[in-house]
Amino acid sequence: MSEKKGWHEAYIELIRFITKYSEIKIGEKEIYISEKIRPDFYKYFNNVRTTFLKEFPILLKEAEALSENYIEVEHEVKNMIKTDNILMEPRLNNFLHDPVSGATKVLFDLLFDLLKGKISTKIFEQKALSNLEINLRNLLHLGYARWVVLSSIKLLEPNKIFHVTIHEANDREMTNMSDTSKYPVPLPEESEGLSFEYHPNPILTVPDFIIH
Repeated sequence: MSEKKGWHEAYIELIRFITKYSEIKIGEKEIYISEKIRPDFYKYFNNVRTTFLKEFPILLKEAEALSENYIEVEHEVKNMIKTDNILMEPRLNNFLHDPVSGATKVLFDLLFDLLKGKISTKIFEQKALSNLEINLRNLLHLGYARWVVLSSIKLLEPNKIFHVTIHEANDREMTNMSDTSKYPVPLPEESEGLSFEYHPNPILTVPDFIIH
């Protein structure tokens, strides 16, 4: 790492904190952190994760710019369609509203593996850098797509939004389904929010949403 010392220092501070308290037990099959010191523990723990973002200053700056623009257009669209309800995958929603937290979530289990002694610092560093870069690029790609959709909605200045409720096929229907199967097409209904969530096995292809 170009700033290898940075994350190592943060990790040493975390280890020093852990060794000060008998209320913290982290082993291969056990994790116990007493409630009263848990906030301080995660302050040091999260500091180790965030130091890795220094390795990707360009991507982090891009993520922060995307977050700022996304939050702005999200607020405007919510006001237009009079809703506080815009649904999407939780990890993406977290990233768009807090890029640092969203990007470093992939290091959570990995850092605990290091504390448990299941992996070496060298393996941790290699995996952390790789996982973080892949996660950042993937979340940026998905985030831009959501930003483009909301920006397009804003330009159309809607005052209502509709959705189409899809019947969820049970196991028997899924088994009997074929290319010639026929199902009634449901009518659009006015929606109280906007959803980017998708049903994994839809029986019909319908619009994600309809704006008026």
